[in-house]
Amino acid sequence: MCASEQNAENHLDPPKRTGWHHELQRLTGASGDAVAVLIDLLHLYDETGNETTVAWVIEMAYSDDLDKGLKNGQIVDCKIVLSELLRKRYERRGAVDDLCRGVILAEQVNTAVPDDPGYLATLGALLKRRYDAFGDEDDLTKAIECFKKSFKHGYGNNRTSAAMDLSYCLLARFERKGRSEDIVTGIELATDAVSTMRHGRLPVSKHLLASRLNILSVLWGRHYEFTKDVTALYNAGGYSQECLETDPFHPQVYMHLANMANWLAWRYRCNPKERHQDLDDAIDAKEKAINRAPAKSPFCTEWQGELCKLLGWKYRESQQASPDLLDKAVIAGKRGLKTSTPGSVAQLRVLHNLSEVLMMRYGKTNSKRDFKLAIALWKRVVFSRSFHPLYTVNAAVEAVEILKEYQEYKAALKMARGAIPILGEASPRSIQAFDQQRILERYDGLASDAAALTLECRGDEAASTAVSLLEQGRGILADHRYHSRSDLPPLKAERDLDKAIGEIQKRPVFKYFLGHQLLDELYKVAETRKQAIVIVNVSFRCDALIIHTRQTKVVQLKALSKADITQRVKSWATADATGCDRILRWLWDSIASPILSALEMMHPPIEGNPWPRICWILTSALCRLPLHAAGYHEGVMDNTVLNRAISSYSATGKALVYSHQNKVRAVEQAGDDPARRKLGSALLVSMPTTSGMRSLPGAQTEVEGIRRCLNRISPLTTVTSLSIPNREEVLERLTQSQVFHFAGHGVLDKRDVSKSALMMSDGPLTVADLLSLELHTRPPLLAYLSACSTGIDGSSRLFDENMHLVAACQIAGFQNVIGTFWKVQDHFCTEIALEVYKQLYQKPEMALSEALHIAVQKGRDFKLEEEDESTMTSRDGVPDMDPASLEIEDPRSWAAYFIAGVD
Repeated sequence: MCASEQNAENHLDPPKRTGWHHELQRLTGASGDAVAVLIDLLHLYDETGNETTVAWVIEMAYSDDLDKGLKNGQIVDCKIVLSELLRKRYERRGAVDDLCRGVILAEQVNTAVPDDPGYLATLGALLKRRYDAFGDEDDLTKAIECFKKSFKHGYGNNRTSAAMDLSYCLLARFERKGRSEDIVTGIELATDAVSTMRHGRLPVSKHLLASRLNILSVLWGRHYEFTKDVTALYNAGGYSQECLETDPFHPQVYMHLANMANWLAWRYRCNPKERHQDLDDAIDAKEKAINRAPAKSPFCTEWQGELCKLLGWKYRESQQASPDLLDKAVIAGKRGLKTSTPGSVAQLRVLHNLSEVLMMRYGKTNSKRDFKLAIALWKRVVFSRSFHPLYTVNAAVEAVEILKEYQEYKAALKMARGAIPILGEASPRSIQAFDQQRILERYDGLASDAAALTLECRGDEAASTAVSLLEQGRGILADHRYHSRSDLPPLKAERDLDKAIGEIQKRPVFKYFLGHQLLDELYKVAETRKQAIVIVNVSFRCDALIIHTRQTKVVQLKALSKADITQRVKSWATADATGCDRILRWLWDSIASPILSALEMMHPPIEGNPWPRICWILTSALCRLPLHAAGYHEGVMDNTVLNRAISSYSATGKALVYSHQNKVRAVEQAGDDPARRKLGSALLVSMPTTSGMRSLPGAQTEVEGIRRCLNRISPLTTVTSLSIPNREEVLERLTQSQVFHFAGHGVLDKRDVSKSALMMSDGPLTVADLLSLELHTRPPLLAYLSACSTGIDGSSRLFDENMHLVAACQIAGFQNVIGTFWKVQDHFCTEIALEVYKQLYQKPEMALSEALHIAVQKGRDFKLEEEDESTMTSRDGVPDMDPASLEIEDPRSWAAYFIAGVD
């Protein structure tokens, strides 16, 4: 780290053995004992920054004369004040050796006198500063523990100070780990401390109140950065303004100005068209902060990088902006880089901001030197393991977007390939599902960009690489859940991740973990299941990657664009039946038709011949549209997917392989018993009434009809019907069932997909509940979720994950899952479900995907047996839908149903 025994740069002659504190009294003119003299010196240094006497005192701290003429208690207090002095000098000069010396002294004191609130706080502050300098997570962890103990044992001002310091450390951990509870707890601690001062419960110091208001502002600002909650933004601004008004002459007003600049920049980014002045004010405040700060302050490194970014924004905003503005931005960035500590977060941010501005200047001047330097700086971020993966991936994602804008595809590909392998580490298993989701939302589309860049730069022969990148960069949440199952070796701390991954890869079922040999596994699935696997990748170019007959073929979809898909997805939800038909025709022309032509599925299969099968894996917003329903559904209807192939879906290739392995395991366990291999025992759950939601009279009819079908299919099938059960009843019986059929309300949780649920009598049966079952040890055949939107994750910014109820059932261990893409009508749910089981009754060996295919065809062709349509309630608990949208002619009535799995 740093050499703790180096001599100070400036020093006087060593003190005489008559007592160093007497000499210090003479030099400073202070009176009192040694501790009092040192405290006076500390305050004087705060005000003047005079180095000479301070350097002499610090040198004395490492001589043998520290305890000369002092009592034990005075020695301890002198050491703690000296450690504070070292921290203050570091904040002025940026000499990291001061931090190491200060930590040594403070640790000696805390060893001698444990659990003293003040001593703990001093050590914590030094450790936090050293963490800021070097990024060593151990320092941050120790600092948090120090402040927690200080808060626990402190009282009065000591306790509130510890609360503020602890909140700042929790902010640092939040930025590193992404755990939302840290930022929430930090804001609560800081708010309480500020409230205590405001309401007169403790003596008020303007300096101290301003400092605490600044910290509270920083906390709210970071909360806004991660959540984009406008309330948080305005809280940050309010506290920042109050801070500067409370003490405009604060000794560290430069830090308060820098924070004000950040808030102004965020507000500008919210509405750049109407907030031009905010950007100018942010630049002005950041320049003032840099100019007022001590020349060698370590904070100036990051501020120079931020000024570089702000000046770049100013240039981009104005069409008539002078190129000199970019030159000024580059100079600021280079200044920050020159003074940055290697491996620090500050250095990472400077590297990224400087790269972005260099690319702007390259776009203006076509300077190859600027371009090469920008790429070199980005590589230092993306390919260095000195930085935490969260920061690395953030920088890589922004770099890819910028490089795509300049059509520098080869460089963009390098950045994407550097970031994708560490996506899982950027959103680790150790944090809550909601936080994992929030982090991954920032990276949505990165894997698709990487695949598209691969094909653009290396051609169709790189199809296998494109598939591998897609699989590594998508389905991270599902990976976390697959790889934390009980049949895997226990994972150790994150720093042992590489070793844990090696242990996982030794398992046959996970030999392709993180992309290794995955393509071979997909070939095997395609061959065994006699199906084509089609990945439709959506990025700046759109392609179909067709895995079939032991090869991967690329079909570029030139008539398709990401913007077109986004527009159609928006229209799908609100269009009338005619509008939906137009979208299905567009899906056929731009996607399905060229893919089916490449597969030589030019016509409907000849009667008596087996139907071809396709498993669709969709990316981006395309996963919200029913590709299995694409086509011209009028007349003979030959030009439809539904009339040419049986469709199934999978969120990722990995999920498909896992389903296949569940199928293989189930067959091995069943042996030669075809009844066990097919349906076995069944759990049928109906929820005709749910508290606070619309009644579903068709749910009970549906379950009764299915029970009769199952009893006819095989006398060995054990059928259990539960009406309005509680969660525990269902969870207990699920572990003993081959078929789980649920007829009731489904609920989406857009904030946390793990909380999306099927509604039971006593509350929600969530995605997390299903994942906890670990049914994969004896994989059930089918989960039929006859409810609304069980195949949508609810997040419009997380298409790469597709973590919804259907996916949760697959991860839990079900071989196949039938669900819905959107809201469905109660009566139509019943008709489709009964038709599926009717087909299985008529042909017990029929594949589930074929049974659903026939049911959906009949729904389209008005050939389903009609149930009571006296109610038009949808199965998501919302009020009655527009009757027009519930008409049978509307393709959304029959196109909602799909199957994920391999049967």
